[in-house]
Amino acid sequence: MFSDKIGYDEAYDVWRAYNAATGAWEIQPPKSTTLDNYAVQACAAVRLRRAPSSVDDTLRFARRYLKRAFTQDGTRIAFANGTLDISTRVLHPHQAANNLTHSLGYDYNPDGSTARIDGVLETLTNDPIARTAIREHIGLALMQDVDFQRCILVVGTAGSGKTTLLRIFNIVLGQASDKFAPGDIFANGHEGLLQRADCREWTGCALDEFPAEVLKNEELFKAMTAHSGVSSRHHSRAPINAQWRPKIILGANDVPRFRDRSGAIHRRLLVVEVPLDAKIERPDQKVIHALRAEAGAFAALCLDAARAAMERGEYSISDSMRASYDEIATEGDTLKQFVSECCVLSINTGKPHEVLSSSLHKVLTQWLEQNGHVVRFSVIRMSKDLRAYAPWRIGKHHSDEGAKLTGIGILLNAPNHTPGTDDFSQNRQESSENRQWASSRVVPPMSAVDHYEATNHANLTIPDDFPDDFSQNRQAEIDQVYAQNEALADDSDDSSTIPRYMKKKECVQGVKKHSSADIKSTSEKSSESSEGGVDPQLAPCSGGCGVPTPHGWMCRSCRVQTREGR
Repeated sequence: MFSDKIGYDEAYDVWRAYNAATGAWEIQPPKSTTLDNYAVQACAAVRLRRAPSSVDDTLRFARRYLKRAFTQDGTRIAFANGTLDISTRVLHPHQAANNLTHSLGYDYNPDGSTARIDGVLETLTNDPIARTAIREHIGLALMQDVDFQRCILVVGTAGSGKTTLLRIFNIVLGQASDKFAPGDIFANGHEGLLQRADCREWTGCALDEFPAEVLKNEELFKAMTAHSGVSSRHHSRAPINAQWRPKIILGANDVPRFRDRSGAIHRRLLVVEVPLDAKIERPDQKVIHALRAEAGAFAALCLDAARAAMERGEYSISDSMRASYDEIATEGDTLKQFVSECCVLSINTGKPHEVLSSSLHKVLTQWLEQNGHVVRFSVIRMSKDLRAYAPWRIGKHHSDEGAKLTGIGILLNAPNHTPGTDDFSQNRQESSENRQWASSRVVPPMSAVDHYEATNHANLTIPDDFPDDFSQNRQAEIDQVYAQNEALADDSDDSSTIPRYMKKKECVQGVKKHSSADIKSTSEKSSESSEGGVDPQLAPCSGGCGVPTPHGWMCRSCRVQTREGR
């Protein structure tokens, strides 16, 4: 009965009424008088009593018969002077069968002037490719495109013309010039659901004074810019998950902060940086009216740019736009900033790189201190966070030298890095036997007493250049090392598996330094002691067993018995 006048949109759970003057099916509020009038006429046609319950029941049962598919195919646009066929650029009279849900409200004028709008764009950015990208974005928004998953971010100081650009965006899309969405549309809470329900029917979504913290909720931002299903709800209505169709453009004074571990924001966000000297006077109503007068001609230019982008399959992106994104991405992430300044990635060079995790962590720690960063990373957290950034393709494997990260290397000018060595691995100074011991872990680190007993006081050689004060205050450190490795202790007496630096540093405790000409074996010292001579560095074990130990320290057997007694 009224199928050419009202229709039910099941995707968004709303009623729409056709406006013949604009050629668009407009959303009706829940208590619309237009719907009530149609319901009353339907009740009168079948001689039903007019009551609130009968009106509501009529609308509820009419949904199945008046359901329409309001699918935007991007082939037609409703202007005030007719419906434009985009493929032929020919205007046709408005028709309800087009199922268009938006009308621009101004005439299509491909031969008009765009001097004022072009002047705003030239003041906003001196990059012609960036100006082309803005036209492409507006043109694709006019066509209700959902294949290009892009969002434009305009960053600049106050008064630089960002808001004027957003007003032009709204005017060309047939919306009120000051119709800006709040940053809450990217929030997960109740307010975010309500704001998305209000904005999901817009042709385009402009956000002025974009909060710097909003992009921390990356998943919702990626879903909206990718035109995926997004949850929203009106007051007193059930939530729905419908496709987000509006194109998004952002204006911000402060640089937004985000991590972008998956690289999805990098693929979607186009950054246009406004020069610092760009200044545009705040437009009054006369200027807004003049900009609106050029909307029909500027829309034709935007549609041409959008068509070229669709044939090319990509937006126009300049090197300065890529550099602006990289600067914003690293400025909001400490680890990204470190990688950009001190590291090289295989995905950028095309060459295989790898570095020891410990070496990279030393460089990172030094870089954080030099740049005054409060945040600190452990080796495990650093390795985990680096591998979490999917676009970098950083891997991890274990070798005899330790854990290594693949796909990343250290630059020569990085802090705490030895010049002249391999740029992508640590300059290891330890001997091969030390590396073999560290990887096999056959024998854990021992205290001086344990190693003294294990080797039976024999074959202890101390070089002449070994520092005299090395043994000072070392016993506490040795006991701490022994306690940490006690669970891995081995009863092996094979001293060949103990690295040389253990013999130098831990086994020297309590032993008097001799020159190479005066070194005597420990067995000779023991015989001299049995003949009446006493080594001033040896004394009976303090545990009571009587075994001679350096400085009278408790031997291993007594310590084990003491711990078992506890």
